[in-house]
Amino acid sequence: DGTLQPFKKGGFHMAINTKTPILPVVVKGGFRYKPKNRWYIKPSIIDVQVGDPINVKDYSINDVDTLLNKTQSVFKKLLNDK
Repeated sequence: DGTLQPFKKGGFHMAINTKTPILPVVVKGGFRYKPKNRWYIKPSIIDVQVGDPINVKDYSINDVDTLLNKTQSVFKKLLNDK
């Protein structure tokens, strides 16, 4: 239905362990193209937004929840921008 789902922690652990920035990529309207309950696709316009990279160098494994919440707020902001 296009709503943001809860984030899992695995990718954040990986980003912190490898010191790799997180690049937020948001796809708006993909649920109209192919919803979960339909087998065929319907031509639709989707909007892809790429946010600024989130630097993880200042985070440790103890800060996974903080990084997850920060990333989730960036995604929410990108989803609400028109």
